[in-house]
Amino acid sequence: MGRKNVDIDPEEIVKYMLETGKSIRYTAEHFGTSKSSVQRLIKKYNGVNKEKIEEMLSKNLENSRFKEKQ
Repeated sequence: MGRKNVDIDPEEIVKYMLETGKSIRYTAEHFGTSKSSVQRLIKKYNGVNKEKIEEMLSKNLENSRFKEKQ
């Protein structure tokens, strides 16, 4: 099984996440794609909401159970 082409605009992903406050996992489910694809699209995104989405993802990471323990 190889990599599939994802026909979703990064702008659409970022807009959805900012409007709903949903995580990458839920966003991937909503768009019917993988978490990796959503992460890749967000990384490619370079629009006006770049700082907002990075801030949101940073906050999500702080609240994540996967956060590195200190």
